Amino acid sequence: MKIVKDEETTKLFDYTEKSTMISPKQLLEKALSDMETDSIVDKLFKNPPKMVILYLNDIDDRYDVGFVQAQMKLSEIVGLLEIVKSDIIKMLNCP
Repeated sequence: MKIVKDEETTKLFDYTEKSTMISPKQLLEKALSDMETDSIVDKLFKNPPKMVILYLNDIDDRYDVGFVQAQMKLSEIVGLLEIVKSDIIKMLNCP
């Protein structure tokens, strides 16, 4: 996975700046809507063959985590997380 910095793809990530203000349900609804509509997301997310969803519950000063996957092996999830980690670190270091 690469972070593509063209005008159309940037629109896809417009809502990430506000991601701490939306609920998990709203995020899932947005992802589902993006998968079902004809939009810029088509080239990246329309009917993806594989998917993983991560969960974090940090209530009561505990960190409970979990995940569910569709059509992915555990080794693929580990590889994907490494790529995403690298991409996020790059995004954090970008001005």
